[in-house]
Amino acid sequence: MTRTLKAIISIVIVFTIVIAGTFFLNFRPVNSSDSEIIRVGIPQNSTTSDIGQILLDKGLIRNKLAFKILARTKKVAADLGTGTYDLSKSMNMNEIINKIASGEQTGDLKFTVPEGSEIVQMAEILKGLGMKDIDKFLELTKNPSNYISDYPFLNDIPKGASLEGYLYPATYYLTDEDISNPDAIIRMMLDNFSTHFTDEIIEAGKNKGLGINQIVTLASLVEREAQVDTDRPLVSAVFQNRIKKDMYLESCASVQYIIGERKPVLSLEDTDIDSPYNTYRNGGLPPSPIASPGVKSLEAAVHPADVDYLFFIAKGDGTHIFSSTFDEHLKVQKEIQNAD
Repeated sequence: MTRTLKAIISIVIVFTIVIAGTFFLNFRPVNSSDSEIIRVGIPQNSTTSDIGQILLDKGLIRNKLAFKILARTKKVAADLGTGTYDLSKSMNMNEIINKIASGEQTGDLKFTVPEGSEIVQMAEILKGLGMKDIDKFLELTKNPSNYISDYPFLNDIPKGASLEGYLYPATYYLTDEDISNPDAIIRMMLDNFSTHFTDEIIEAGKNKGLGINQIVTLASLVEREAQVDTDRPLVSAVFQNRIKKDMYLESCASVQYIIGERKPVLSLEDTDIDSPYNTYRNGGLPPSPIASPGVKSLEAAVHPADVDYLFFIAKGDGTHIFSSTFDEHLKVQKEIQNAD
């Protein structure tokens, strides 16, 4: 063996040891002397990657990939479920995984926020769970500036708008302490939004000329109009096609948001309400979101279907029929009315 070959092998071995050592450092505690309890909420249907991102954002782990690898190596990835857990930076990654996999939850109050919910509806759910200071919760949601330093995506919210659309819809497990702390619940929901509102979604939105607020606003309309996942990219396409043609969106959901009632049929008076959120009277998107979209609607907002549809009408079974022309739309409308 030549000296050159020996030197190369030695370098490779040293390099491998350094890389391996650096990687395994990720499994150590972030700060072994910091035992302060950090309460972490893991929403329903969170993937191992989602959980890793939540823990990384909370400063509890050093590396998300290392977390995923260790969870799979321990064969407990499927056991990392929904719940609220008390963790600390003094815990190593193995201890954190064991704690979450054990199901030793801190919270036992189930707070379920359906996709498409509005903040006022969330407040009602929390009231039913025993929250006394609902007014405080509502007051905090009206002041996004309180949270911008920790959640930069809120910078794009227009002046005067609330956190509507940014409190992620999911199931959360709360403690008695949480239910008396509106700020903690809001941060839990913003953490979850941050996990699902990925850089890929933001970048795809930029490519379509959409800022963060526009993405979430469009997604909120899609969420409120579409009930099945297959319709979401199609509804998104209709709205974006109409904007390109300078047509009003004429979204019933936007008017329902104004009147605070989800009327199945809107009156002419309803659609004539003077409000910036009335898409029957104003072009383009509303100023800000009208509800909380789930990840499927967020993705549909930036990945609309490649179709030329301009109209859609509900069939009555949760799905829609889409049309490219007004004549086609009227024909479908008559067919549905006659079927009834």
